[in-house]
Amino acid sequence: MKIAYFGDDFFKDCFDVIVRRGHVVAGVFVAGPSEYFKGLKGMAQRLGIKVHNRNIDHKWLSDFVRKNKVDCIICAGYCKKIEFDFNAVSSVNIHPSLLPVGRGADAAAWISLLHQNAAGVTFHKISESLDEGDIIIQKRLNIDRLESWDMYMLKAKLTAKEMLTSLLDNFPHYYRKARRQGPGIEWPVLTASERVLSWVHSHEEIVTLIKGFGRWGVIAVISKRYFLVNNIEVSRFEHHLPVGEVITEDKFAFYIATKEGVAIVRSQDILREIHPDEATKLGLPEF
Repeated sequence: MKIAYFGDDFFKDCFDVIVRRGHVVAGVFVAGPSEYFKGLKGMAQRLGIKVHNRNIDHKWLSDFVRKNKVDCIICAGYCKKIEFDFNAVSSVNIHPSLLPVGRGADAAAWISLLHQNAAGVTFHKISESLDEGDIIIQKRLNIDRLESWDMYMLKAKLTAKEMLTSLLDNFPHYYRKARRQGPGIEWPVLTASERVLSWVHSHEEIVTLIKGFGRWGVIAVISKRYFLVNNIEVSRFEHHLPVGEVITEDKFAFYIATKEGVAIVRSQDILREIHPDEATKLGLPEF
């Protein structure tokens, strides 16, 4: 097949599967910050495949498909919605939930935070409505209640690679047997306020929030400043300190009083400080 591939670094193994199985890639499409697709871009360029990083509308993509005689569009981690003549070409999107449950861009985070029973990978046709296309193949994943976003997505990544191999080996069969989704559940995009960690939370709630957002981090308030943090160590300890008070700090960490004990936020786990103007744009309260 001749394939137009939309993706990022996280699912770049899927691109490798396509190439290794002898399919022709008409073009690679990337979006978002360059650090999210640097590896995929390098793989494509070494093979002499053009990489497109631009705004793509319905007409442009439909023309690209027609002019390059593309047989299938495969989307694996591309961060924008794409539109084209859905009847003119086959298409596959890789989604990290058991559709029709868990439509939406933040499906993986919702699964890590709350909906472990919807864990899985679905390959579905791309449709006008986001994540509502016919299901081609899907596989359930088993995850622990406190499993992190990163661990869940690692399992999804490995599973997607296996599933894509099977799909490409017998594409007409699987594509022809695709089934309609029917009614489903769409999960909203998580807001900044839902990423805010409070020191009055139980330690279990703190750990759940940290793991749910994984590498992307949660928003922690430390000394009346907002920080994006992707790991916190907590321990039960009886004290009479005000909740949220910074007990002490040094170049290695902040040491903070929590409702149930103490927490350590290490410097290496602070992604960055959120400055006041950005906090205001995110709708976070001023101090």
